Amino acid sequence: MAPRDCKWTADVFDAFKQSLQESVPYGELRSRALKRIQFLDPAKPVDKEREENSVEVWHELERASPSKAEFLSARAEQLRSIACGDAGS
Repeated sequence: MAPRDCKWTADVFDAFKQSLQESVPYGELRSRALKRIQFLDPAKPVDKEREENSVEVWHELERASPSKAEFLSARAEQLRSIACGDAGS
């Protein structure tokens, strides 16, 4: 697999695709994985509508994410529940 700071080229995509083909057994899972990565192929034209929709989805997810304080509070509550049981004592 390519390093995180690489240039995404057709050769890098082909290596990534080959890696999936070698590591995921033949069948439905491999077919679905290969289908899902097709939009990453730099040799294919960009679907502007899909790109705009995916950008908006990411923005919505970002807006819906809890603040750091909310996240830490919820995690502390989960750990308290695990350690102390639902009674919290």
